[in-house]
Amino acid sequence: MITRLSEIVNDPIIKMIRERGYTETAEKYKKTVKELENYIIYFNGKYNPSYFEKHNLKIQTKSGEIIPLIQNPVQKKIQDCIDSMAGKPIRIKIPKARRHGVSTKVQGVFYSDIFYGKNLQCLTVCHDLDSARNMRMMFERYNDHVPMGKLNFKKTSEKMWRLQKKDIGYLIDTAEELETGRSFTIHRLHLSEVAFYRDPETLMTGLLRAVDNNPNTMICAESTANGMGGWWYDFVTKENDYKLLFFAWFEDAGNTREFESDREKSELERTLTNYEKSLIDKYGLSLEQLNWRRAEIKNGFNGDEDKFRQEYPAYLEESFLTSGRPYFPVVKVRENLLKTENESCKKGYFEWKKYGEDVEFVEDVNGWWKLFSQPDKNYKYRYVTGSDSAEGKIVKETNKEPDNSACGVLDRLTNEEAATFCAIVDTDVFADEIYKASIYFNSACDCVERNSSGQGVIANLKNHSNINLFRKQIIGKNLDEETEELGFQTNESSRDMMLSELRTWIKKDLYKSKDHDFWKECSTFVYNEKGKPIGQTGCKDDRVFKAGLAIQAALQAGDLYPIEKEEKKDFVEPNIEDVIRNAFDNRSYTESPVAYF
Repeated sequence: MITRLSEIVNDPIIKMIRERGYTETAEKYKKTVKELENYIIYFNGKYNPSYFEKHNLKIQTKSGEIIPLIQNPVQKKIQDCIDSMAGKPIRIKIPKARRHGVSTKVQGVFYSDIFYGKNLQCLTVCHDLDSARNMRMMFERYNDHVPMGKLNFKKTSEKMWRLQKKDIGYLIDTAEELETGRSFTIHRLHLSEVAFYRDPETLMTGLLRAVDNNPNTMICAESTANGMGGWWYDFVTKENDYKLLFFAWFEDAGNTREFESDREKSELERTLTNYEKSLIDKYGLSLEQLNWRRAEIKNGFNGDEDKFRQEYPAYLEESFLTSGRPYFPVVKVRENLLKTENESCKKGYFEWKKYGEDVEFVEDVNGWWKLFSQPDKNYKYRYVTGSDSAEGKIVKETNKEPDNSACGVLDRLTNEEAATFCAIVDTDVFADEIYKASIYFNSACDCVERNSSGQGVIANLKNHSNINLFRKQIIGKNLDEETEELGFQTNESSRDMMLSELRTWIKKDLYKSKDHDFWKECSTFVYNEKGKPIGQTGCKDDRVFKAGLAIQAALQAGDLYPIEKEEKKDFVEPNIEDVIRNAFDNRSYTESPVAYF
C-alpha cells in the first residue's frame, strides 16, 4: 500500500464533514453518523498505511500482550521507500540487524493490499518451517483482530489462503520447496532471510521471473547476513533495480541501557575502545547505547563480539564480514580488506627473453599477473612459489564456472606476496607461467598441488633442471627404502595442516598481501555444514590454497643468503718494513724468527 494523503483531503464526503459536520453530511448522503465514522476509518486506512496499521492491525509483544501496530522508525523508512516508488514496480532489498520488525511491516503491507484489493496472488518464502509457521500466525493475528471485520479466508491447506470472491490467494511456504511459486503469477513477493535459503540461485531463477514488471507488483527481499559471498551478498552489493535499505542496530530506539551510577558511566567512558570511539564519531552514538551494546555482547553472546556484529551490525559491510562460520580470524581479514581496498599494483605478463634463463615483466592491464614488488637481486633463494592447479571443468548441475589456476610468489624475508597469478588456463600454460615466475624471482622452492590436473603441471616442470620442486619423502616398508614424491599431495590430514598453518600466519600477521582479491577469498572461506573449511557457495578459494602452498614451499626451502660481491680495491705498493713486522706478529712464539726467512 502506498500513502496517498491527497485522496483523503480531496474526498467530497470527508471535505463536507470537515466543513459542515456529521449531521448535515449524513442528511445529504442519506447515511447515519456511525456509517460516516466507519467510512472515515475505511477511507483513511485505504490511503494512509500508518493509519490503517495503527487502527486495524495488532501485534503480540514479547510479554504476550496484544497491542496496535504503530510504526517504529525502521518501519516508517520502509513505508517512505514504498511511497517513493509510486507508479513503478516496488523493488526493495533490506540487509538488516535483528528485531527491527521488518517482516512485521511487510506482512502489514500485504494484509492491507489484500483487504482493499482484488485479483492478487501473494507469496512469502521463509528459510525454514518454524519461521513459516510464525509468519502464518502473524498474518492470522492481523485478520482475527481487525475492527472493520475480518476477511473471510478459506484455508485450502496449512500454507494457503483463498478469498474466492476477490480472486486473491496467499501462500506462505519454505525455501526448501524449490518449485515454490513457479506455477502462478505473483503480485506480492516477500523473501524472508534469503541468505539462509539452501539453494537461492536455483529458487530465485523461478521466483523472480514469476513477478511481472508492472506497477501493481512488489518484491521485498530481506535478511540478516550469512557470510560474504553467495547469492544474497551479490544481490545486495551489485547494482540492480532494487532500492537498498540497511538498518543498523542503533536505529532501534530500544537498544539503549541506562547506567546504574555515575561511576559506572565514567568507567565505560574511560575504557572506550577505538572501535567504540569510531561509533561515537561516525554515528553520534550515546554512552547509553554503547552500554547496551556491551551488556548484550556479555550476556547475549557470551562475550563473542564478532557474533554480535553479525546479528547487530553497525554498517553494511560489517554484517557480511562477521557472519557465517569464518575459518580465518575475522578481525585480521577485515583489517586487510580495508587496507588493500585501494591498493595499486602492476598488471601484466611474464615473457621469455631467453627460454629457461631470462624473463621480463611486460605491463598489460589485462595481464594474468599482479606484480607487487620487483625481485631483490641481492639475495639468493629469497622467494618461493605456491600453485593450485584447477581442473577447468564446468559443473553441469549448477553451470558453475570452472575454478582458476592460481600461483603466488612469497618473499621469505618479509613474508609478503611479491606477485600473484589467477586465470583459467590449460595445465601446460600454467606450468610455463610457474616456470617463468621461478626464473624471474630465482625461487628456492616451487610447491605445486599434485592432485588431479596438478600432476600434469608437475610433469611439465620436472623436466627443467633449474627449478626446485617441492618434494615429499616417502619411507618404504624397510627403513632403507626411501623415495621422493614431487608436489604437495592434498588429502584430509595434509589439507587441514596446510590451511591451519596459513591461518596461524594470518592470525600472527606473518602472511602479508596487498592483493585485495586474496583477502576477499579469505573472508568467504568458511566451515560448511559438515565442518569442512571451504569457499562459501558461489565463491572461489584458489588464492587461499596457493597461499597455503607457498607457505609449505617456504618451510621446505633451504636457507636464503646474501650474494657476496667482490670489492674492487686499488693496488697499493706494500711497504717492506710493514710486511716484515706483520710476519713476525703473526708467528707463534714457539717458532724461530729466523725460520721465517
